[in-house]
Amino acid sequence: MQAQARRKRLQRHRQEVLRQQRLQQLGLQAKRQTYPAALTPTRHTVKPVQTQASHQPQKTKKPALTREYYHARYAAEQRRQQAEREKQQRERELAAERERLRRIHEARRQYEAEKARREAEARRKKARAELAARKVENVIGSAKQQIGTKYVWGGKSPATGFDCSGLVQHSMKAGANVRLPRTAAEQYQASVKIAPEQAARGDLVFFNTRGKSVSHVGIYLGGNKFLHAPRTGKTVTTTVLSAYWKKRLIGFGRIPGACRVPFV
Repeated sequence: MQAQARRKRLQRHRQEVLRQQRLQQLGLQAKRQTYPAALTPTRHTVKPVQTQASHQPQKTKKPALTREYYHARYAAEQRRQQAEREKQQRERELAAERERLRRIHEARRQYEAEKARREAEARRKKARAELAARKVENVIGSAKQQIGTKYVWGGKSPATGFDCSGLVQHSMKAGANVRLPRTAAEQYQASVKIAPEQAARGDLVFFNTRGKSVSHVGIYLGGNKFLHAPRTGKTVTTTVLSAYWKKRLIGFGRIPGACRVPFV
């Protein structure tokens, strides 16, 4: 019963609101009637009761999709795909360029490292060659200081005199601090054999003068000359490689540590 009475009151209230709105539209002043306190209108504007349908937003009718619309969408999609392909192509080109620059940088780094290594090796070889050249000249200088010293069989010092192998042994020790065996045959075995056309200043030259394999040795000076202690009754001197000596020539040898071309 209470619910029915409430519905009636609300219905009368809606009717009164509608009547007031119509009167306002017509510019008339409606006379207020006496209503129960619960139904008396307040100063605030009474909002009409919204139904469930009024809360739902009105749906906008979509325009019909035409052929031009689909053509435009297709063209836009084609442009988007083309732009994406161009972007990917640029990225591939940039990646290839970065790789090319990386390879150039790596090749340059390797070139600089190899160049530095070769220059360092060239400096080391030059230093060794200069040191070897100084040793060669020291050996020859030491031997030349003995020019005029008498030949003595078994001699190995300036005080007593020299034989051929004693002169070589003394000169190598004094000029290059290289120790050699005592006899010419042993010195030949200790040397590095080289061809006559490769012989250089400071090499040793070996001969067969007594029917043995090696019986005489001298220090080659270059220019087809060598320095040696010839035989008893002679003194230390320089001699040309004449036919006599060439006939008895066995070969040339180098002593590591006392030759112009250093051995590693």
